[in-house]
Amino acid sequence: MPWEYTPYILPHILSGAMSLAVAWLVWRRRPAVGTGPLALAALAAAWWSFGNAAELACSRLEDKLFWANIEYLAITAIPVLWFTLAARYSSLGSRPTRSELLLLLVIPVITNLLLWTNDQHGLMRQNVRLDVEGPYARVAKTYGPWLWVHVVYVYSLLAASSGLLFRLALRSPYVYRGQATSLLAAALLPWAANVVYVFGQGTFMRIDPTPIAFTVSSAAAAWGLFRYGLFDVIPAARDAVFASMSDSVIVVDAQGRIVDLNPAAQEIAALGDRRAIGRPLSEVLSGEAELMQRLDNVPEARAEVSLGSAGERAAYDLSISPLRDGQGRLAGRVITLRDITQRRLLEEQVRQSQKMDAVSLLAGGIAHHFNNLLTVVNGYSEFVLRGLEPSSPLHEDVEAILRAGTQAAELTRRLLVFSRFRKPQVGVMDLNGALQAMEGALREQAGPDVALEIALSPEAGSIEADPTLIEQIVDILVSNAHDAMLKGGTLTIATGYAQSRDLEHLQDMPTTCERYATLSISDTGIGMTPEVQSHLFEPFYTTKGVGEGTGLGLATVYGIVGELHGGIEIETEPGSGTTVRIYLPQAEVKPAATPAATPGPVRTEGTMVVLVVEDEDDVRRFVAQALRHEEFTVLEARDGAEALAIAAAQETPIDLVLTDMVMPHMDGSELARRLRALYPGLRALFMSGFPEDGEAATGGDGAIPFLEKPFTAQQIRDAVQHALAA
Repeated sequence: MPWEYTPYILPHILSGAMSLAVAWLVWRRRPAVGTGPLALAALAAAWWSFGNAAELACSRLEDKLFWANIEYLAITAIPVLWFTLAARYSSLGSRPTRSELLLLLVIPVITNLLLWTNDQHGLMRQNVRLDVEGPYARVAKTYGPWLWVHVVYVYSLLAASSGLLFRLALRSPYVYRGQATSLLAAALLPWAANVVYVFGQGTFMRIDPTPIAFTVSSAAAAWGLFRYGLFDVIPAARDAVFASMSDSVIVVDAQGRIVDLNPAAQEIAALGDRRAIGRPLSEVLSGEAELMQRLDNVPEARAEVSLGSAGERAAYDLSISPLRDGQGRLAGRVITLRDITQRRLLEEQVRQSQKMDAVSLLAGGIAHHFNNLLTVVNGYSEFVLRGLEPSSPLHEDVEAILRAGTQAAELTRRLLVFSRFRKPQVGVMDLNGALQAMEGALREQAGPDVALEIALSPEAGSIEADPTLIEQIVDILVSNAHDAMLKGGTLTIATGYAQSRDLEHLQDMPTTCERYATLSISDTGIGMTPEVQSHLFEPFYTTKGVGEGTGLGLATVYGIVGELHGGIEIETEPGSGTTVRIYLPQAEVKPAATPAATPGPVRTEGTMVVLVVEDEDDVRRFVAQALRHEEFTVLEARDGAEALAIAAAQETPIDLVLTDMVMPHMDGSELARRLRALYPGLRALFMSGFPEDGEAATGGDGAIPFLEKPFTAQQIRDAVQHALAA
């Protein structure tokens, strides 16, 4: 193969060497996405340049055609590699499938086959001859029809590559724009050079500039690789992650203009949609003073802010991160807003639950001790009242003391319900029937200035509840409604039903059945402000004056409804009244059990011995006095140990032990068990200020009588008689 030196081969040799260097440098950056196609494209450009140099150096036509065919292996591969590079860069770095790659190679393979067999068909070259005019010999030819197919295919791939990169450059924030622009320039340069050569061949000294242009393109892409970290952060991958993030992300440039925002950020009312891009952030969020104060000239920060209208503000976790260019200069900021509204609500619910638990424990303890005190106050008031003539000046005073004590007992009962220490006596009851029975009392409670309307739906049906507690709920809510309508109005009590799927918005409510009875109490009063609404179920919170309210009303209702596995919601607006709607599980109506016959009174001669065990001295003396009035023989003990000692020394059999459940060293159940070892026929009667103590002692079946504090002298006598008769 004869060779002729010509200086015109030098540009191609230099171009090939440069392409090899680029290919090596890029290959070293593996496994970054896109480095493979770029390195192979640079290697193909080197192949093309060296082949072109060899073609120029040959003197014979057949040798030049051989090297020209060798060059086409690279010529047909480069557009495919460049398209693969652009596609991977702009589409999450995904690799083409095997079938896609084979499809892309169909025309290049056909082109190369036709090229090596051109003598038989002339589809690639026609009128081939050696042109010796000019500074060097070259192959002169006209293009065959298939070559134009190849040209169209190549230009289509280059156009598609450029289109992908151009679109990416337009959409990319400033920090990514240099990356996309460097790749776009690298794609456009060889395209332009080849157009000039193919259609005009008016290049310098008739040299094909395309391989040199591809070398420059590879170098430009490599410069972007090192200068901008081209494949370290792929914009398309950023776009996909950016779009799928649940957090709101806003990208601003160094001047504070919005350059990008994801769909989540577009959901924020102030930001609207992508039309906000290009506008100053301070202008777009001019109504969010709190946020803008946090953002003011701060490149990096963490804080919590709230956004939205006055009635619908949401809590966000704000994060500001700087964006820097290759020289470390601040190019912009990334503002991330994570909606933590639900988390804050859950945290508030947890705090509220913890507070309620703490208050419940406190309330239960207070109620227990208060019940002991009320037992003494009410009991002795009863004794004193019994000994006074109705005309006595003290009679009315003692009656007032007794009324106050009774009210206090009701208050402690509410405290116990609220604190969950008092478990409701749940049974099947007719909700409408209970309300009808209360109608007279409710109209009296509402007062003459309030019009009471009762709308009872037969669909309310029966519920599983404690009738006493339902009465308490209605009493509290009607009382609140009356207080909200001091100038008169309309009070509406209505029943109905709801299905569980309609109650999914009640997060605190366990949906244990399909149908729920509804009890709603509505007034046309003053309503409640947002501030009051935020404290709705807090115990001891009241808007009434000192001494006018306990603050336990709605808290008690909330506790009762929760205990009955129901739900509660309140609709209110200042000046537009309030509606409290309660949902309680419906129940199947079961035949009422035949009540057991009430035992008649038993003989209470002094032969009946009752051992009273109570660590509170005043309570014990009151109980003993009440029983002695009925001519019982009463023994007294402060605790279990003293009671056992008295029982052991007692010559006359003990008929009944009346013992407190909560005592130091030994509780009432243990005492009763040990006393029965001495007196097998001994009957027991328990008393306590905690109703669940009765359930613990009796097993919840009522087999062992239980006396709940506070109690009256008559209740003591009745309970003892029933216990002895059992």
